[in-house]
Amino acid sequence: MLRIQSKLSIVFSTSLALALGACGSDSGTSDSGDESSESASSGEGEAGTGEGEASTTTSATTEDTSASETTGGFVPTDTSDSATTAGTGEPGPNGSMCGNDDECTSMICVDVAGFTGLCSECRTDQDCMDSGEGLNCSIGANGYFECGSGMAGTMCMSSDACDGDLVCAQVIDLGGLFNDQFCSECEDDDGCEAGEQCVPSYDLQNFTGERVCAEAGSLEQDALCDTGDQCMSGICGTADVMGFLQFGICSECESDGDCDAGQTCTPASADVLGGGGLAGGTCG
Repeated sequence: MLRIQSKLSIVFSTSLALALGACGSDSGTSDSGDESSESASSGEGEAGTGEGEASTTTSATTEDTSASETTGGFVPTDTSDSATTAGTGEPGPNGSMCGNDDECTSMICVDVAGFTGLCSECRTDQDCMDSGEGLNCSIGANGYFECGSGMAGTMCMSSDACDGDLVCAQVIDLGGLFNDQFCSECEDDDGCEAGEQCVPSYDLQNFTGERVCAEAGSLEQDALCDTGDQCMSGICGTADVMGFLQFGICSECESDGDCDAGQTCTPASADVLGGGGLAGGTCG
């Protein structure tokens, strides 16, 4: 489990650091200097699985716009403009870092935030449905994208990819940087019983999450939240990550005015890059 967490943390943290360093572009991919401009792929959807040598035709002078396309908040479906430097060895097994489909024995290199890729079993939910291997394409226990049964907490592109009555819901807004939709019990409060609210839950280290129905005002300190009335404290503080990502976290305070006289408020924080997780605001 630690190996898997480490691998995913490296992928996500590297991608996030590069994205934030690029002034927080809201596109899933971006031009990343000389490396991306030297891509030898033709950039036309599934060219990587096309006619033999055709995918190696030089096209560095052609502007590639397909790499910025995303589907349902998942990951870009085109990896032709990946910033990862192409390797010179044999194609790698699933779980290997990659820059294009040719670098994977599976011929599927899933682009992560436009800066790196993972050799994987699938690229989209539809890949799994077409192959009969499952319903959804999600980060699995082996640390790469693989087909699953659409169970709660796993990534999805639509509710069709979720098992039974589960729905595909956005848990938190990751700005298109990484998948933020997961098979969940509910999508909003309308999917819950009276007196309950549809609340988010997300594991930053394992990249799993879901929305579940919970009694109003039942979320404890440091829990992810949408609004203050979901929290025991009545306060859903905002943790800001370099002005690009914001997370709502149940907090004791948002400002000094929420604390006793003489105390100051340490605002909510989210240690995404360091793996420290979420911390609600506290008085002290």
